[in-house]
Amino acid sequence: MIPSKARNGEGTTLAMFAQLARRYWRTSVVLIPAVLAVSLLEGIGLTLVLPLLTLMLDSAASEPSGIEAGVDRILGWFGLSTTVGAVVALILATMAFKLFGGLGVNWLVADAGARIGADIRRRLVRAMTAADWKYFLTLAGGDAAAAMGTEVQRGQNAFIAGTKLIAATMRVLVILGLALAVSWQVTVAAALFGGAVGIGLRGLVRMTGNAGTRQTELQASLSARLVDGIASMKPIKAMGREAHLSDVLDRDIALLEKVRRRLTFLLTALPALVEPLTVMALALGLLVMVDIGGVRIESLAVLALLFSRGVASMTSIQTSYQSIVANTAGYWFVEMMTARGEELREEVGGAVLPPLASSIRFEGVSHGHGERPILTDATFEMPAHQLTVVTGASGAGKTTMIDLIVGLYPPGAGEILVDGASLAASDRAAWRQQIGYVPQDTILFNDTIYNNIAVGDAKISRHQVEWALSVAGAGEFIAAMDKGVESLVGERGGILSGGQRQRIALARALARNPTLLILDEATAALDQATADDLIARLLTLRRRMTLLAVSHSPDMVRAADVVLHVGGGTVTRRGPQAFGVASGV
Repeated sequence: MIPSKARNGEGTTLAMFAQLARRYWRTSVVLIPAVLAVSLLEGIGLTLVLPLLTLMLDSAASEPSGIEAGVDRILGWFGLSTTVGAVVALILATMAFKLFGGLGVNWLVADAGARIGADIRRRLVRAMTAADWKYFLTLAGGDAAAAMGTEVQRGQNAFIAGTKLIAATMRVLVILGLALAVSWQVTVAAALFGGAVGIGLRGLVRMTGNAGTRQTELQASLSARLVDGIASMKPIKAMGREAHLSDVLDRDIALLEKVRRRLTFLLTALPALVEPLTVMALALGLLVMVDIGGVRIESLAVLALLFSRGVASMTSIQTSYQSIVANTAGYWFVEMMTARGEELREEVGGAVLPPLASSIRFEGVSHGHGERPILTDATFEMPAHQLTVVTGASGAGKTTMIDLIVGLYPPGAGEILVDGASLAASDRAAWRQQIGYVPQDTILFNDTIYNNIAVGDAKISRHQVEWALSVAGAGEFIAAMDKGVESLVGERGGILSGGQRQRIALARALARNPTLLILDEATAALDQATADDLIARLLTLRRRMTLLAVSHSPDMVRAADVVLHVGGGTVTRRGPQAFGVASGV
């Protein structure tokens, strides 16, 4: 979904540049004067053709123009007379400075564009990773992928097009100023014509903005469907429904193709219209001036040269502005996601909880989602260094209980105490660093086993990774792989079996030696032998950490020290006998 401010591309262009100018004002302070200097050098180099032609045509008897008089003074400062050689040397020196200055400006633009693109991505990543859990409940993975890739690039393209627009505008102003010094009548007529053409083509710019916004919406939709489709590919193929997914994606591709065709046509149509119209007007204007007379032939030649450059600059202004409008929606799409993450930034701070030593206790906790209550006045305790198993029907509130313990959000009422200290008043981010979490649906990155366990944490040593793999029972099958822990696991761990993925997920949770290990239906998809081995390994960890498992497995319940049953909004403590299993390990 594109924010309302991004739907009117032309109306948000200034807002985008105002925002970028505030954030990157240092870049603007350097870039704008540099662009102006290069534009001045180009204009001066072109107007120096006038005294050169005057000398070559031997029309020195004519009254010199202000430009010619200025050249005489400049050469006089160096003790030179106004000759063809001296003027050519001055032209060459001016254009050499313009050449190197132009390369410098191009580097500044490239550097600023790359830096701004990287900054936009970093802001988005930081906003997402620092956001409250509510942010991720409605975040589409495809939107995030599109924002991080194509839409950031479009925002970067808008900035680069903006610098081109500024440069072209400065060139036009310099050219107009110099042309006024040659013939103000011709210059005024040309300026009026250029303004009329610009106003007449505003409709194309507006249509370009609408097409750009539609492209952003369709690109996000296609990315979201593709990401979801790849994530669900195994059941889709198992049911023979891949053709239906292909049809859905093909419809989005067809719509995107239609919009891209329209957008590409609009982007190429504008320069195709501007340049011929302007050249025709220039030719007619020169014809009129020759018939009327009163303008020297060398002045007409210089005016033709200046206006030819002016035509190119006017075309650049129009196409750059059109490109900005086409890409503005991409910039606001990313800004919307970033602003949403910053708005839902998780509050951090409070006392740092010491390592869990006694218990986790719920005191009169109530919580619900919307109008539906999940837990009502729940009071119970989970002792430390024991295995607590949570059972209950689907939707009873087991996951909600885990989310509350982890601190993803505070309870609606009541209090959660960790060793007697209020979790709400504590640093929840620091608390989560004490937790190891193994989900039911194991998600592995398309990376090495080592990176899947360390997850970019430089504090986790190879020794810790190897210990975690050993405890999780993954050492044997990893040792049999060609590259050991440096072996790739494939997309979502597809190269590995379900049991192997589960063991790596357990190793990931253990690598930081947590004080609380949470397993959310971690054995549900495992065969009996693998599940039994995993349970036996977990029980050896009770001396090091507290274990909390959500499970319906009779073997897990039998191994439990405490069994909590969630149902009807309440949490009750039961013995294994209540589930038809004998107590004891």
